[in-house]
Amino acid sequence: MDADYEGPWYFNIGESEKDYRDGANRRWEDNQQHGFVSAGRLAKSVREIKRLRQGSIIYGYLNAHGYVGFGRLVSDPVPALRLVLPSGTMLADSHLVDASILSYDDSNDDLREYAAGVQWFATVSRSEAKTYPGIFYFRGAVCKLTNAATLGFLREGFGDESPPAVSDPRDWLEAVLTRLRRTRQFPNAPETATKYYFDIKTGLPGVHYSLARKAESFKVGLYFETPDTMLNRRLFETVASQKQAIEAIAGVALEWRSSRSMKRCCVEVEHPADLGERPLRDLAVLALVKLSDACSGPLHELAIAAKDWR
Repeated sequence: MDADYEGPWYFNIGESEKDYRDGANRRWEDNQQHGFVSAGRLAKSVREIKRLRQGSIIYGYLNAHGYVGFGRLVSDPVPALRLVLPSGTMLADSHLVDASILSYDDSNDDLREYAAGVQWFATVSRSEAKTYPGIFYFRGAVCKLTNAATLGFLREGFGDESPPAVSDPRDWLEAVLTRLRRTRQFPNAPETATKYYFDIKTGLPGVHYSLARKAESFKVGLYFETPDTMLNRRLFETVASQKQAIEAIAGVALEWRSSRSMKRCCVEVEHPADLGERPLRDLAVLALVKLSDACSGPLHELAIAAKDWR
């Protein structure tokens, strides 16, 4: 069953010489720049892209070239005209190399073009597509990618499908909740002092998530505190370069702060403690999960790049 499948998916970018000559085509450059993939126009293709969901890991394949992208869906597939991109803008309002995909919004659902936002962990140009004789490909739009040889090749070229830079939220979410349930230091009543309850490692030395309880609010953040101030600056500025996409996924404006000495840099968001009937601890953990989802892609890229920086 697809609902039980946690592995990566093959996604056919869908460029075709036939479509291009007819003046209507999907273009990899649009997918790469704006952060989305699309498929449809045929009932079979619509069914296939609808198998994906937010969080699905995909490897993008470009016909006649090879694999060009590795990423994670940040939204469920929707009709292309309705898609909100990771940048927060509508796909319909974007300047595409070829916008003809937006014209396929027939009232017949089987003829529509469907699209989903993607957080790319790694991409290459068509001239640098990753391939070898006998690599797995599929003529349809979407299928499970289970070919061992192809997966090994892609993991070496793009990285593993489980980004090592951030702990899987499902792994630490329960641990965090358990820890909060055991403590009496996280009440709904106001406190006079800020108290930090835990840090969550990201897989990068000196980089961690934290949760703080303040008098009338709680704060979650991603902190860069390595002993090397130059490395701190480089890590922080690399993540900050993707500020727009990160805030679009987080769904909130974040605070981007660094000390003059660069000994401590952070990305934070503060929430009021009184947010309704839900327990404060649950709200805090959900806020951490959302920040982790937003930052996991950039941190994955940092984990790969940091090997060369040291």
